[in-house]
Amino acid sequence: MNKRYLISLSLIVFSLWLGVQFYVQPGNEVPLIKKIAELFWIPIILLPDLPGFLNDSLSDGLWMMALGSTIIAIWDHTISYPFIIFYGISILVGLGFEFGQAVRIIQGTFDIYDCLAIIMGGLVPLILLSKKQHYEYKC
Repeated sequence: MNKRYLISLSLIVFSLWLGVQFYVQPGNEVPLIKKIAELFWIPIILLPDLPGFLNDSLSDGLWMMALGSTIIAIWDHTISYPFIIFYGISILVGLGFEFGQAVRIIQGTFDIYDCLAIIMGGLVPLILLSKKQHYEYKC
């Protein structure tokens, strides 16, 4: 397996798994955070609670990060105009769900921090994978 696909697959699996963990449990109760605290001999009670907006919005950003990593892998780590359009549409769809909540078309509560998390989650795969110079630019 090519190194860039292994990085993408790792990012996809980790983002999905951690996103589910944060969605189901509050921040300090996430098993990964507990394990890190144990590794550094930090009593879990000393860990600060995650701010509410981070605890609530992190899963949205992580899921968008998994989607972005999947799209990058499907597109064979090549940036082209169709890739940029498709990638941009995926971020807009994520934001569309949030704005759908704002106008009560979709059940849920609109949160500006969710929008920021979705945008950041869409940008992180591009930044992480492009810093490793995995992209071929085709225009």
